Amino acid sequence: LGAVAGSFLNVVIYRLPRGISLSNPPHSFCPKCEHRLGVKALIPLASWLFARGRCVYCKAPVWSRYFWVELVNASLWAILWKIYFVDAPGYDWITPVAYLLTTAALVAIVWIDGELFIIPDEICAFLLAVGLIYGAATGRFGEAVLGALTGWGVLFGIAFLGRVAFKKDAMGHGDIKMMRGIGALIGAKLVIFNLMIAVVLGALVVAGLINVKSRSERRRKMKPPTSRNPSATFWF
Repeated sequence: LGAVAGSFLNVVIYRLPRGISLSNPPHSFCPKCEHRLGVKALIPLASWLFARGRCVYCKAPVWSRYFWVELVNASLWAILWKIYFVDAPGYDWITPVAYLLTTAALVAIVWIDGELFIIPDEICAFLLAVGLIYGAATGRFGEAVLGALTGWGVLFGIAFLGRVAFKKDAMGHGDIKMMRGIGALIGAKLVIFNLMIAVVLGALVVAGLINVKSRSERRRKMKPPTSRNPSATFWF
């Protein structure tokens, strides 16, 4: 189920930021030759592997993203399925469904933002709707609204201070709208912890990238000069 949903997410990831309707054309097509894809090209995970990453019609290379989106979403859905339907089976189907939908939306956001540095408003609105509906269905609509306002307010405040300090946008507006939906789902307290964890992880990733870059620069400076004379000898 997660892989099938991931296949649809690939449609969203390609079409939505490019202004192409999700329902028109109603069929999937190759971005290169625009040939309508048949059943053999639409099997989640298997089609990309069996075709060796190429279109079955024009043989043009197909992004590995299609495979990874399906695999990642399938893996995340499998984890949620195990938690809510295997380890703790019960009558609460509302929570896992809300988490499955939110996870799928976040997978789409990761790939769109990674490629184009944008987060579509449609997905942010979907996240907010899921959070508010979940809050209403579980009797915590007020907490969902407060969580949405908290997620939006904290990131808006950070973006505003960044604008004042650096005289330019320090954060995309899509991030602010995205956290509005996340806050609606998990509530005000958890969304604050979520942002704290994001700051720590972001700092660790940036520190790691800086360390890798500095080591690479040191190696480049220590690399001995090359000579066009094949008989030249270098001492280390």
